[in-house]
Amino acid sequence: MELVFENLYVSISLDAENSILADTWLTNSSSMSEEIFKDIMYVWRDIMQKNQIKYAFTDTLRFDFPLTPEIQDWVVENISGQLFKNFSFHKHAFIMPAEFIAGLGIEQLTDENNKKSAENAYFSDIASARKWLLS
Repeated sequence: MELVFENLYVSISLDAENSILADTWLTNSSSMSEEIFKDIMYVWRDIMQKNQIKYAFTDTLRFDFPLTPEIQDWVVENISGQLFKNFSFHKHAFIMPAEFIAGLGIEQLTDENNKKSAENAYFSDIASARKWLLS
């Protein structure tokens, strides 16, 4: 994996050989503004498009940013909806703690996205997520 983007809130790595983009959210995400979250999502989308990524996994074990219904709608409209229109994005694995409310927001968001194209699945560890992505 090659690190392609990093800031206080997230690190994004690319496995070009397997067409996987991995983003790992950091503990600092609780102090992130909505504007910064949107900027990060634009970066993620642009990397996905530029590299024609087929698979993604998102590690939200330390994600602590509340995904309001308005932000979820924005992501569907401006990020995932555009990805699904433009190329073949097949699978998205999410590593998430079941007990976090922020995780519920992510699950709701991905369920909405699933109606558009990519197959989504939820895991508690990276190894299982990667195995599913490449199956």
